[in-house]
Formats: sequence, C-alpha cells, structure tokens
Amino acid sequence: MAKDDYNRLVCIILTYLYARLRGKTEERPESFLQPMTAHLPISEDYFYFILESMSEEGLIKGISFIKAWGGDIINISGISSIQITRSGIQYLTENSTMRSVLEFLRDNAVSLPGLVSTIVSILS
Repeated sequence: MAKDDYNRLVCIILTYLYARLRGKTEERPESFLQPMTAHLPISEDYFYFILESMSEEGLIKGISFIKAWGGDIINISGISSIQITRSGIQYLTENSTMRSVLEFLRDNAVSLPGLVSTIVSILS
C-alpha cells in the first residue's frame, strides 16, 4: 500500500483522532496532523483535500474550508479543534477497508511507532 494512498491516510488520521479522544496520546493535533511528515508524506493540497472530504463525509468535525481563486482549498479554522465524530469511530472500527489498512499498518508499524499498536489494542 502506497504511503500516499487515500484510505491509508484516512485511517492514520482517524486512528490518531480516536486515540486522542480516548486519552491514549498526548501529541497535539498541530504537531501530528501536518503534511510532508513521515506519517503524512503528502502535499498540503492533498492533505486539505483529504480533511475536507472527511469532513463532508461526517467522519470529522471542527474544521472549515473555503475555496480560493483557482480552486485551492484553504483551512480557515485551524487544526487544533479537529475531532473524530461518532460516524468516524464507526467507520474506523467497522469498515472492512479500514480494518485492512489497520492490519497493514500494524504489520508495518515502523512508519508509525506506538500509535498503530495503541489503536489496534483499542479496536481489538
């Protein structure tokens, strides 16, 4: 699975937000939810596309976007208030694609040390 695969990135974001909700990680959203990092190796445009899509699907809340001239997506609310929704938790725990991605991440946990094992134990 490619590091920039949409489903993989959605799973990482939802996993982080669920861990944060459950008090399993102290890492702040502003430091974890950043594009062009080891765990989110994607461009800023792709990152905001994913977050906007997740928000429109009701998987996350607390983030707002506008489209700038030329179609660029601009985050107008910041990252600090982003939260997983009940639908996001259900999607993460019951969706077969998310389960497959979690299994893949667990088997390749080098890219996300600690976080994946925490979430797999929460979801098990």
